[in-house]
Amino acid sequence: MIKHARWGALLGSALVLMLAACTLPGLPAPEPTATPRPTRTSLPTFTPTATDTPTPAFTATPSRTSTPTVTNTPLPTSTFTRVPPTSTFTRLPPTNTPRPTSTFTPAPPTNTPVPAFPYTASFVKSEPNCGVTIIIGLVKDRAGNLLGGVNIRVWASSWDGAVATSSGSLFGAFQEKNWDFTLASGAKKGTWFVAAVADKTNLTPISNVVTVNTDDTNCQPGGSGAQSVQVDLTQN
Repeated sequence: MIKHARWGALLGSALVLMLAACTLPGLPAPEPTATPRPTRTSLPTFTPTATDTPTPAFTATPSRTSTPTVTNTPLPTSTFTRVPPTSTFTRLPPTNTPRPTSTFTPAPPTNTPVPAFPYTASFVKSEPNCGVTIIIGLVKDRAGNLLGGVNIRVWASSWDGAVATSSGSLFGAFQEKNWDFTLASGAKKGTWFVAAVADKTNLTPISNVVTVNTDDTNCQPGGSGAQSVQVDLTQN
């Protein structure tokens, strides 16, 4: 802007001089007036304002670091480990196993127990009979034959009884006996014991003792009475 003002002042001075030279003739020339020269206005000087120059911050220079040396790490080598064999089940074909042959082994002889008595007495049956109370029977040997001469005792708890001897042959109305012992005429009630004995004077039993019962009712034929009782003896 100051530069433009200076140029404006110079142009004004030049224009005044030109007008003076061109004054009309006949006219007294005006006296020139001293035109004050423009005073030179000094341009303001630019004084730069001091700015704080930033002091560079101290930059730490990194110290030299030791670069680790690259070492070659060996790769793991594959180690062969022997795997134990696994047991594999293999089905075997069936084999023909020979059957054991049966060997006959004779059993050792067993001791046959000796019978406690030479004879065995057993109850057979009872039947009604209104005419008599009687005990009858058969005495046989080991082969099933009639055996005579065997003494059979019949007794009761309050009676010593008596002894009958067997015959070697059958007798009776129906040939049904080879020994008998009459207890009473008619029906008689009682409990009796029967056993073979050594003889008529030695009453030691040579058989087991059989207990039989008689009664005094229903003695008619077909009745349920027990007046005729059968006891057999078999030789052991």
